[in-house]
Amino acid sequence: MSAGHATSYDVARAAGVSQSTVSRALRDDPRVSLATRERIRLIATTINYSPNLMAQSLITGVSRSIAVLVADLQNPVYPQLVDSVQTTLNERGYRMLLLSDRSEGERERDVDALRGGLVAGAMFMQARVGSTLAEDLVARGLPLVVIGRDVTSPNAGAIDRFVADGSHGGVLIADYLYGLGHRRIAMVGGPENNPSINFREVAFRARLDELGIPLQPQFVRRGLIEHETGLAMGTELLSPAERPSVVYCGTDYIAYGVIDAANRLGLSIPDDVQVIGYDDLRMSSWSMFDLTTVRQPLLEIATAGTHRLLDRIEGLFEEEPERTVFPVHLVERGTTGPWPTPAA
Repeated sequence: MSAGHATSYDVARAAGVSQSTVSRALRDDPRVSLATRERIRLIATTINYSPNLMAQSLITGVSRSIAVLVADLQNPVYPQLVDSVQTTLNERGYRMLLLSDRSEGERERDVDALRGGLVAGAMFMQARVGSTLAEDLVARGLPLVVIGRDVTSPNAGAIDRFVADGSHGGVLIADYLYGLGHRRIAMVGGPENNPSINFREVAFRARLDELGIPLQPQFVRRGLIEHETGLAMGTELLSPAERPSVVYCGTDYIAYGVIDAANRLGLSIPDDVQVIGYDDLRMSSWSMFDLTTVRQPLLEIATAGTHRLLDRIEGLFEEEPERTVFPVHLVERGTTGPWPTPAA
């Protein structure tokens, strides 16, 4: 046995059992006694055994791979989701095939390949307004769940979706900023074809209307979900003397760019202008950002969605598809604080 490459044969030899018994024990098959299962697991861990999933697939004719389709790996939200998905897949004996955003023709080739038995199912993280890709995969018989982003197409009800409560998040932000005393509120949003960001924005605007401080067109910008968007749009918004008192950003990633813009303009945060984001990425708690934001439970969403997909593949969950919504909450940090309300 070479170091770090133990096989099921090595485990079987060390345990004094057959390879088939090792396979059953590691699948938690009740035909193997509990004591034997525990002993085999301990030996497998001790000698650093990991299953050869490709070999298993060839032998059984059943794929142990899951396709994970991601919109944009430059956006820090997706690496966090992917990391959680991969951890859960590993725990349940599956591996990940990662596919990033493609052109239309490349995407169709991906769909055809996935349908051909390359994978047992798919995790989808790139829903767009009007996109039917998720439904296409389901229609072709591939088990699928969408995590982190919603689906707004007419047949979305045929798909398991795991999302955060974006509408409530939009209301939280509006109420919070109003309570701090802000009346000149700006927004740097994401692309209009991103349904999750749209849910937040619609609720945010509606709540500001109810509070009597509707979002003013001159204080609205949008662009791709990236630092450069926040930097460019933040510079536009914060350069004039009559600048907003606070900028709500559709994602933390955009907020980092707005903070950068304020720093380059010599503005102090939170004294001269304030910034609030959305997502609560790991970097948002760093002292260089210290960003007030709305936390989405990304780990919980990814883990629950992955288990649902695998449960469907293994016949452990056969209920109708559903939309599972996770709560969000405000995380207050140093980029916001009380703001003097103008005299009436």
